[in-house]
Amino acid sequence: MKKLVLVLITINSLFVFSKNLNAEIIIGKKIQVQKEMRNWNVSFERLVEGKENDSTSNDYVTITECREVTELHGVHLCLSLNQENMNLALTRAGVFIEGHAGLKGKIISHDEPELLDLLEMISGHDMKGEDLISFYKAASLACKASNYNSNICLNTQEKELIEKFILPEVAKNPNFVIITYALYSNLSYVDVVTHEILHAQYFTDAIFRKVVDNFWKKEVTIKDKEKFRKILSEVQDASNDYLMMNEFQAYILQAGSENGSFDIFINKYKKLLLKSLLIEGKKPILIQW
Repeated sequence: MKKLVLVLITINSLFVFSKNLNAEIIIGKKIQVQKEMRNWNVSFERLVEGKENDSTSNDYVTITECREVTELHGVHLCLSLNQENMNLALTRAGVFIEGHAGLKGKIISHDEPELLDLLEMISGHDMKGEDLISFYKAASLACKASNYNSNICLNTQEKELIEKFILPEVAKNPNFVIITYALYSNLSYVDVVTHEILHAQYFTDAIFRKVVDNFWKKEVTIKDKEKFRKILSEVQDASNDYLMMNEFQAYILQAGSENGSFDIFINKYKKLLLKSLLIEGKKPILIQW
């Protein structure tokens, strides 16, 4: 779960959250993230508009399109129309996997105040398939234990994404990774996707991950680590070293990093981290405007 920028949700958006929505997952062709994002955004918006115009139903349908990226094997980027649609599918899983306010490993209800806050804040997700499977199993057990309470069981978006897309993909590739963004968001898609694909690079590239981990352990001062943890503690488990190392590299290297909350770290560490990666032949994946 990413991004510390809070966006205010409109009255209409809050109404959308409260409805039992329908969902549709579309699997698209592979995409070169560094060069083809703009065209995808345009074609996706047209796709959504076309489906809305063709629909004879008044039901609201959330549409998500997922494509495997060419730069990283087994990494899939999923696009939703807006943050609400995206977060309905993955925020509870993110809380379960990454932890927030001591909620790691717990299945929270759909009306949990912590969850409702996060639904407004998050502009992108990054998760490994194996962790999503763990969430799916735990959520299924919690649903049964609650006597199939709809406030505990998977919502339509979670069920559609996990059962129709993630489960089949993980069966084919245990190293599956999903990253997401929304067309209409509180942050630029370039910033969000660059941030999330850097997480995917950390997940899937052992050398990239080793360089980042060593840099965090040896080059980042104890004082700066504590500052970084304090900033992220609002939305994530700051005691998780694996998570902190991953977040550190993504926030430092992402597009637009100089304009965010981490400028004090960027001025001090960005060039040094890039140099360490390039020595090992590892270039961060960035999107061209």
